[in-house]
Amino acid sequence: MVREFFTSRADGNLALHVGDDPEIVSQNRLSLSTRLRLPAHHVKYMNQVHGNDVGIVNKESPLVTADALFTTEKEIALVVLVADCAPILLRSERAIAAVHVGRQGLVKNIIDNTIKAFHQIGDREIYATIGPAICGACYEVSPEMYRDVIAEFPACATNDKDHSLNLRFRSNLSITEPWSSYYEPKPMYSGKF
Repeated sequence: MVREFFTSRADGNLALHVGDDPEIVSQNRLSLSTRLRLPAHHVKYMNQVHGNDVGIVNKESPLVTADALFTTEKEIALVVLVADCAPILLRSERAIAAVHVGRQGLVKNIIDNTIKAFHQIGDREIYATIGPAICGACYEVSPEMYRDVIAEFPACATNDKDHSLNLRFRSNLSITEPWSSYYEPKPMYSGKF
């Protein structure tokens, strides 16, 4: 059975790259694996770099540098860490993936690259859930960045005056959208408060 969920500040910080005490972060990660009823080494994190690489992992895989994790194994959890970027969880009958989608990853086709991993194993029916991310009314970028992104992804457009990007647009997949990490930052991690 596939379980999807999103953690919050109440679960503690799971990111080792933001300057928090590594011992506390490690304890938070251990708590998560305990809640999942999985050995800690079966909970897979990635070194996210705003790129387009997809890490194909199994229970024994070391930390990979990628912006998506993909597996066909059971009894494994895939973790994506975000503040304002969009976490997208994909699933099919035989595989799961966790995708880190920010402006750069979107333009570099991280979503398409992850879907290709499903297609390579013959899975075509893929479902997606998008987690808390900054909303289109809040993610203001330079006019040049705005034009570059909407030229490739028109669904990200909000309005030319504010040049804010909507990273939570719905694609051809079945996607649900919980809330914005900016408007409701207290329970979530957001760089905008």
